[in-house]
Amino acid sequence: MSDEVKLEAAAVRPRSIQVKEENNRIVLIYKRLNAKASLVYLFGTLIFLSIFFSLKSVFANGGTITVNDTQIGVEYAGWLYVALGLSFITGYVGIANLINRCCFVIDDREVKINYGPLPIKRSHTFLRADIDQIYVKRIKHERHSKHDHMKRHIFTFKVIAKCKNGKHYRLLSNLTNFNHAAYMEYALEKHLNIQDKFITGQFSYKHEGLIEDHIGLDFKEGEEPDYEGELAFKEIKNGLLITQTFRDKPYFLILFVSLFFLGIAIGFGWNTFNDISHHQGLLGFVFILAPLFFFVILPGLFGITLFYVALLSLFNTATYEISRRHAVLKAGPLPMGFKYSARFSDLQRVYGRMYRMHTNRGNEEFKYSLCAEDKNEHVIELHSQYTDINEVACLVYEINRFLDKQRLNGT
Repeated sequence: MSDEVKLEAAAVRPRSIQVKEENNRIVLIYKRLNAKASLVYLFGTLIFLSIFFSLKSVFANGGTITVNDTQIGVEYAGWLYVALGLSFITGYVGIANLINRCCFVIDDREVKINYGPLPIKRSHTFLRADIDQIYVKRIKHERHSKHDHMKRHIFTFKVIAKCKNGKHYRLLSNLTNFNHAAYMEYALEKHLNIQDKFITGQFSYKHEGLIEDHIGLDFKEGEEPDYEGELAFKEIKNGLLITQTFRDKPYFLILFVSLFFLGIAIGFGWNTFNDISHHQGLLGFVFILAPLFFFVILPGLFGITLFYVALLSLFNTATYEISRRHAVLKAGPLPMGFKYSARFSDLQRVYGRMYRMHTNRGNEEFKYSLCAEDKNEHVIELHSQYTDINEVACLVYEINRFLDKQRLNGT
């Protein structure tokens, strides 16, 4: 892939990144939602708070607990506040991972990097004249499986600034999506007026990412894409309405598995709470916390999640509403986790892109995205994570045919 295609690919702005102009300054806002880490921290908060309030109620009534034939009484109650302090720390970090953003503020002299609204990292300031290059570096993490004794490779990415004094400074780290890192590299170099040059150790689209561009634009007159999926197209007053259902998923199997796990959670939960009643108040909750987590909470959450997925497959549809001025993507009637809208000065065309990704097992898989380009040659990613190239080609074909028809009619 040529450098020109690489730069064009990087110019596709992910929805998690915003670019604003404020008072002669450029502001790049990156919102990284680390849901898994946040859940771990918040669950840790729940555990520490449970320990604190359970044991506090025991000690307050003059009770004791026995650990390895040793009785622990009220004289050790002060140690409970360690659990309370740890609950505040884990809760703070969990909430920060959910709501915090990284902001790059670029003016005529400086580049300021701020994290907020909750302070968790200190801010950094660089002089524009000191920055020589921005580049992405890939970090490989090895994990060993206890079951099959195989190594698992997990890749994360860093965005690094190379200064003219030879020092390298980390701007962003632990990014799991290479396209986010590539766009931040592109956007920072563009607004800092830096000519992109290859640096030893740099990871680029030549190694991973975009491998095919402009999918769906090569149909000749009279040709149509070969796709038999659940897509429906309807012209409405304000544009083109595209509806997609998800009935291809084995929703009855998903529903059966979800009920199986919910049954496990309810059965073990009933026995567990009967055991709690034989202990001293909430102290029993502490003693059986591990079985409660592994045999009630985890199966319950897994069962509820699968049950919701089955309902999504049965009832939900995803809809695009496309016009020359805007694109809206939403799902319903059940909340599905995404709703997106974009405005265009004048939408010219859409096309697909194919990306090569690496899985945790070291295998390669391919994902497709749908991109839109306006008359100013700004490109926005409308939706990603498609797995069927024919589906993307069909969307591209129908949307562009509608746009061509609008232009011919002068609307």
